[in-house]
Amino acid sequence: MPRIIGKLTLYDIDDLSNSLGMNKKSLLERYIRTGLIKAKKFGVKWYVTEQSLQEFFNRTDNPIAQKQSSIDIKE
Repeated sequence: MPRIIGKLTLYDIDDLSNSLGMNKKSLLERYIRTGLIKAKKFGVKWYVTEQSLQEFFNRTDNPIAQKQSSIDIKE
């Protein structure tokens, strides 16, 4: 569940890994530590803002978007 502080919405890595159906370690190593998703560490937890997520999904070099756009959808 996201944490809301004023106008800022924060997601922790546990929330994101569950929501995206992705392993927590993969999320940290492939996306956050490489800089594809901007995150900050407070204490022992990593947090990602809603804005950082939007920027990631709007990137043209986003590996998740490229994978999904290569799938043919049949109606």
